[in-house]
Amino acid sequence: MATATDDSVGLGQPRTLPQLLRMLGVNDKPTSQQWHPIMAWLEHNDASRELWMSLLANGYGKHLEREMPSLNRPIARRRINRPTLGTSAC
Repeated sequence: MATATDDSVGLGQPRTLPQLLRMLGVNDKPTSQQWHPIMAWLEHNDASRELWMSLLANGYGKHLEREMPSLNRPIARRRINRPTLGTSAC
């Protein structure tokens, strides 16, 4: 029986990089052999916000930028403009 702490993929989409690697059957492979299956999966599937965050947190951000620079990722790259001190909104 699955529990709240069960890390298995189950029937849904993977939410973390380790889940994706297990689903693809490459979790025991060297990182150099994991990249191509990850990219193939991303080309045919929509990754959740959690999976993107996991990919970025596990060091795949630079690879993703290089391989898929125009990919519409769910994590927005926005710059927050803060008002400077001494200016008035009036």
